[in-house]
This record gives sequence, C-alpha cells and structure tokens, in this order.
Amino acid sequence: MFKFLKGLDGRVAPAATLPVTDDDPAALRRSATQALGEGRLADAARLYQRFAEHDPTDAEVFTAWGGALKEAGRNAEAQSVLATAARLAPRSADPLYLLGELAQAAGRPAQAIAYYRSALQAQPSFAPACAPLCRLLYEQGDLAGASAVMRGAIEFHPDRADFHLFAGYVTFSQQGPAQAVQAFERALALQPGMPTARSNLVVALEASGDTLRALDITREMLAAEPARPELRIAVGRLAFEGRLAGLGQVVPVRADGGADAEQDPGDAPPMQLVVEGWRGINHSFALIHQCQILELLRRRDVVLSCRDLPFALGHWNPRTVPAGFEPAEQAKIDAVPVVPEGAAADGVYRISSPFAAPQLHDSRRTFTYMVTECGLTQANFADGRMDIRRFTAGGNRVVTSSLWSKQRLVDEGLDADDIDIVTCGVNREVFAPLEPLQRAEWRRQLALREHEIVFLNLGAAFWNKGVDLLMLAFATLRQRRRDIRLILKDQRAVYAVTTAENTLRDLSNRHPALFTAETIDAIALVGSNLSQTRLAGLYGVADGYVSPYRAEGFNLPVLEALACAVPVIVTDGGSTDDFCPPTVATRLPSRLLSRDGDEPGRPAHYREPDFDALVEAMSRLAAGDAIDRSAFRRHLDRLLPTKSWTAATAQLVDAMRRSN
Repeated sequence: MFKFLKGLDGRVAPAATLPVTDDDPAALRRSATQALGEGRLADAARLYQRFAEHDPTDAEVFTAWGGALKEAGRNAEAQSVLATAARLAPRSADPLYLLGELAQAAGRPAQAIAYYRSALQAQPSFAPACAPLCRLLYEQGDLAGASAVMRGAIEFHPDRADFHLFAGYVTFSQQGPAQAVQAFERALALQPGMPTARSNLVVALEASGDTLRALDITREMLAAEPARPELRIAVGRLAFEGRLAGLGQVVPVRADGGADAEQDPGDAPPMQLVVEGWRGINHSFALIHQCQILELLRRRDVVLSCRDLPFALGHWNPRTVPAGFEPAEQAKIDAVPVVPEGAAADGVYRISSPFAAPQLHDSRRTFTYMVTECGLTQANFADGRMDIRRFTAGGNRVVTSSLWSKQRLVDEGLDADDIDIVTCGVNREVFAPLEPLQRAEWRRQLALREHEIVFLNLGAAFWNKGVDLLMLAFATLRQRRRDIRLILKDQRAVYAVTTAENTLRDLSNRHPALFTAETIDAIALVGSNLSQTRLAGLYGVADGYVSPYRAEGFNLPVLEALACAVPVIVTDGGSTDDFCPPTVATRLPSRLLSRDGDEPGRPAHYREPDFDALVEAMSRLAAGDAIDRSAFRRHLDRLLPTKSWTAATAQLVDAMRRSN
C-alpha cells in the first residue's frame, strides 16, 4: 500500500492473526503491517501507535503510522505523526512525500511544493513525488520548475512512460507543440497502449501544423473503435481544419470610408493613462484590451503606458494562444511602454480576471472592467472577497460592456450610477463580407457544396453559450433537411478543454437517433487558433450565425458576423439587445430564469431561449425566408458605424474625463 513498507514485506505475519501483547514489539510491528496490508486502517494505526510507545525513535514506524492515519482520513493526526517521522529521519523521502500529499489535499499548494521538493532533495530518485510536484508547479505557472522536475525524473527513470507524458504536457506550454511531440512519442514507445499519450500526441501534432499525421492517427483509432462517437467527431474536425489551413489569404470587401478618422482632442490636455491587462493572447478580455490599445494609440489626447498583469492560466502565452492580429498591429500593441506598479497617472484602466480591487492608498482614479454573464462568485475576485463596492470607493468606477451585464452587477450590490457601459467594437477593415468569387472558392475548398446552408457559431461551448441547444436544434432540423451544415469554432486552446467535442459526444450518447453518423459528419469543429483575418473568412462562408445563448456579457462574435453581412439568430432579452434590433437579427423569445449558482445562496440569472422557435428560425433562414437582404444591408449600414472600436474607445475616454 505504501512504498515505504517495502522493507517490511518479508516480515509480514501469516494470514492467521497472532496474539499481540505490549511487551512483544516485534509482534506489534508484524500485526500492524498485516492490518495495513489488509486495509484495516484503524487497527493498523492503533498497533503502530503502541509500537511507537515502545520505540519513539523508529522513523519507519512513525511513517507507516502516519500513512495509516492519512488513509483513514485522520489528517490532523497524520500531520503530527509524519512531522515526527520527518524529524527522526530528515533524509527519508517517505514522510515528506506524505506531508506533501496532506498539504495538497488541504489546498495549500505552496506548502505541498516545499514538501515534495524536500522529498526529492532527500532522495533525488524518489519517483512518487515527481508527478504531483510537476503538476503543482505547472498549475502555478512555474513551467521552468516543472520542466526541471521532469528532466530529473526521466534521468533516474527513463523507462517511465507517465514521466515522458508529463514532460510532454510541460514542453507543450514551455517550448511548443513540436518539441512535445517527441515526448509523447517516447511515452507511446514505452507503453504503446497508453490512450492519454496517443490523444495528446494528436493534439501536439495538430498544434504544430502536422494535421495530416494527426488525422491519420485518429482515423486508425476510429477504425479500431468505430463505436466511439468522439473519434468520429475528431476525424471530422481534423479533416476540416486541414482544409481550412490550406486556404489562401482573405480578401474581404472593405467597408466604405476605410478606417475611422483620428479623434480630435479639442483643447483638452492629454490624459496620462496606464492600461493594465493581458497582451499577446486571444482571451476575450485580452482582445478587447488590445483593440482598445490600438485605438488609444491613435488619439492625441491620451499618453499611453501599460502594465502587464499575470495571465490567469499557466499555459497561456502568445505562442500557444496568439491574439491573431496582423504582425504590424501586434508590434504596435507590444511597443506600448511598460511602467511599474503605482506609476503616476491621471487614470488607470484595468481589464483582467479575476478582478483586483484598487488599493485604498492609491490616489489615481481607477476604472475596472468587470463583466459577468450570470452573476459573480468569490472566484471572480483575486482575493476571494465579495465586497464589490470597494471597486467604486473613492471615486473609482466600474466599466462593463452591456445593459445585461450592468444589471447583474447591480444585483451584486453596485450602484448603477457607478457603472459606465462601454460597448465593444468591430474592425471593419478585417471583418467584412468576402469577395463573391473568393467566397465560392473557399466553400469549395472546405467541401461546402454550393446548395448547402451553413450555420456558424464561435466560442467555448460552455452552458451559458447555448451551444448544446444549437447542436440539438441542428440535428432536429437535419431530419427534415439534408442540405444544412454546422461549423463550430471552439476555444480549446484558451481553456485547455474540448468543450464543443465534449458537448457533441454527450448529446450523441443521449440522443443516438438524432445524432447519427451522417449528422455528426455534417458538423465541422474547429479547435485550432485562427488569425482574425482567417476568422473573418470563416464568417464569410457562412449563411447564418446562430447564438441561442443563455447569458453573455456582450457576445462579440455576433457583432463580427453582422460586420461580415451574415444574418444572425440570437436570444431576445440578453446582451445582444444593445446592438441587435429586430431589423438586423432574428430574436428568439426567451424566459428569464435563475438556478443554483456555484455558491450557495447566489443564484445564476439567465434567459432560456425557446427551443421550438430556434428550430423554426433556423428553418426559415435555410429556406431564405428569414430576412429581406436589401433592408438588412441598409440597416447594417446605419448600425455598424456606431459599433467601431474607435467609437467604443471614445466612450471609454469620455467616461474617464467625466469622472475627473
């Protein structure tokens, strides 16, 4: 049961239980070891304790006693006993490792890391501590430390496939997918049937651009296990991504008038503004932040500097989740000068998650970007405190993206007068309709037939996004129409979870009559990172953008779809009401509901769109009855100029000037 009992195995008593007396320490030890091997943890702990009373210097027995207590769930007692064992044998790895497990289970990662490191210092070849230490360091964002641990582990244990697997995880984030491929291949060479190594090899091959090999391996897996819908889904996704990667440069039909004019500052003195957030990645907060930076750089009334905040997840970096801007634009963003924390400024604009409240002693006016879909929880705050009013104390303000999000913040206790709505925007130099001949060629290369109607949705398939409803509606409509297709762009690279694939697999298992092999083959998933111009091309080949969301803070892809002249179907009553009047969108009737949130007593508010109305709206769009195209374009021509990033950033600057 425990690695440290190996030395006692030869002295375990036979199956018959021997009489035990306190004056026979050897019998106590044998009986304790036997009880432990048979899973009688309480007996083992009691017997080890009696032995320890005879010999309070035997570190091995204290370690076994502490291990038994830990397995029995008596963690406080185990902590004390194992600490004694560690004092008695400071060069023994076993008690230190068990103390690390206790600290990790108690939610004390820093302490667990220290114990695991001490175990490896005591015994560098001690294998049990390597994997949990590597995992914790990875989760804490210490990729260099995690990599060093795995290199040492493999040096001592070169034939451990699981260590090469962990090395692949770390290498993927630290050095890139091409290097991770080698680690996963080594794990498979050592253990050919290791499913996690094989699936991660596919991911690494795909991320490194070797989509064809990833597709070949997945097809082999499907041939061996044809009843697994997730493999059929993966084959379809990889095949579609391979075709998508082979497409040429997007040539959109540019919006009339080109870029917005540079803002005239009038007589206002320049504002010294520090923006704090994430650069270089494609999380929604980071994209908003970077689009605002590009616009702020064009203004003569703002002197801009920035402070880069730590990424929320350890695997995020510009290489693994790139923002997707053109190189020249990304260079402008990256060139904004960095200032230290607390640098003098007229104002601070902070946009990251979890939310960090302004310091009480900070005299600078701070604007915190705070958006929510269903409501807030302790996890949304950097210090776990739900005291939301401290974000607006001392004249500071909160910025959010929509009326829906503002109402959720008011529900949490903010004063509505302390919240500024700053809308999101769209770059019409990038997001614009495709040139007709290129649209036809792209569809041909993506194996989308001319007569087929293509629905599109972008974003992680979390519950609030309503992608489950979209998949179910698509499968329902496909029973009547075989000429419809569905493209889903996932955010698997950002969130490190295959949400769309998981959702499709679960629905396939629950509704096998709807999600036949033919229907699954009609759904194309895209999990790879795409540049913004390539995203615009994806909008361009679609006939309709469908977002039956339950709750959104803004829903930027809907605005981008409209900029590409793609008709949209959205939930009525939510965030998209701010920019989707009935003249440009089909709005699904919905009910305002609430359900138990992630924390007791904090309900999550959302709107449940009508499912039958969703199926009918998709059916009408497929039949060409959903919109009047000429009226649609006229209304877009009036709407879109008000939704540029220039206009959105002007709202932000105006709010800051009003507050001063």
